[in-house]
Amino acid sequence: MRLWDSRTTWRDLQPSPGRWNFGTLDAFLATAAAHGTSDITLVLAGTPQWASVRTSSADAPWIGPGSASPPRDLHEWSAYVSTVAARYRGRISTYEIGNEPNLPTFWNGTPAQWAGYVAVAASAIRSADPSATVVADVGLIRGARDLPAVGQFAGLAAISPYVDAFAIHAYPSRRTLATMPDVLAHARALLTAVGAGGRPVWVTEVNVSDGSSLSGSRQRAAVRRLTRAIASAGYARAFWYAWTALGPANLIQLAPRTPGAAALQQVLGDRSAPIDSVGG
Repeated sequence: MRLWDSRTTWRDLQPSPGRWNFGTLDAFLATAAAHGTSDITLVLAGTPQWASVRTSSADAPWIGPGSASPPRDLHEWSAYVSTVAARYRGRISTYEIGNEPNLPTFWNGTPAQWAGYVAVAASAIRSADPSATVVADVGLIRGARDLPAVGQFAGLAAISPYVDAFAIHAYPSRRTLATMPDVLAHARALLTAVGAGGRPVWVTEVNVSDGSSLSGSRQRAAVRRLTRAIASAGYARAFWYAWTALGPANLIQLAPRTPGAAALQQVLGDRSAPIDSVGG
């Protein structure tokens, strides 16, 4: 289970200095435990306005003003990450640092600031919970035009020594869906070349940006094709977004008994598909 767009950002968990609100995250983890789910990824992002350098009209409105800003003080960021990682030691298995830094909606600082942001968070996690996996999200890929920016973030020398894996998000449109398998393969090769080295690369969000307009049969075909393309390109994990009935209405829906869910079950049941794991 990966938690993002789930009221569990920094802004939600620490709404003001010294004030903490863990109720929503505790409830998610309790539900996961009740269903035997112990593989939990929490995204660390969403700067609260009190900790931000600036607000911008591009800030994600569903997170709030200042959420795309670098922290005004990396010590405050480190303290937040340390508090969360210590509280959930042994209960949250993976921390994904940041969300789509190549979009001003989620990051309006410089690449150098991003490198410091990732390194500080990773160090805090290592100290508080050495068993946790640390993943750096290096950007959103909608098509080939996004490869240079993703490569720029992945190639930041200050990131690689601190993380266990890199992550991208993949959101082709209906128009770019046919070329996405090649783009995913190029992205995987690029990440290996610029900084990932032998580290795994994950796809921590994948869907079709306007997938709801596809027919049921085309939704099934898209899910099968993208899942197999991710596996064939050598990505270690893939998380379809979002495995709930609350997923954005424009995407292929993946709640139970939808065409997308049926296709994913089918491809996971195909033993010839080289898939290690799929989460949601």
